[in-house]
Amino acid sequence: FSLTLHQRENETLKDQCAMLGEMVTKLETRNSSNEDVIEFLKSQLVKQLAQKGMVEDELSMEVAHRDETISSLEKSSALTREQSTRKIRTLEACNSCLEDKVEQLKAANGSLEARCILIEEEKNAIEEELKTEMELFRIANTLHDII
Repeated sequence: FSLTLHQRENETLKDQCAMLGEMVTKLETRNSSNEDVIEFLKSQLVKQLAQKGMVEDELSMEVAHRDETISSLEKSSALTREQSTRKIRTLEACNSCLEDKVEQLKAANGSLEARCILIEEEKNAIEEELKTEMELFRIANTLHDII
């Protein structure tokens, strides 16, 4: 009876050892599979880090380009502002000169208008004088013809 019991225990132990062996094999397979997953995840992490670095470099270049553009626009704006200020000052001086010239021309025009009126009055006086002389001349001719 004890031999059969030992044989049964041996068989049970053998079965359990076989099961444990299968479990160890499964665990080793799983462990190998997990290591493969870990290696895959590590490679993906390296790829993501490389892409992140490239994106950061690209963004840095875009920011630097934007900063250069802003700086250039600010310089251009300052230059344009200075040029506009100079042009305004020049135009103000020209405007002042032109206003002075307009005033001079108005004064000259007023003087010419006054002179024109005097000349017109002088012409009218001369015409009247000529009419009177012509009338006197006709009277004298008529008297001469009569005599």
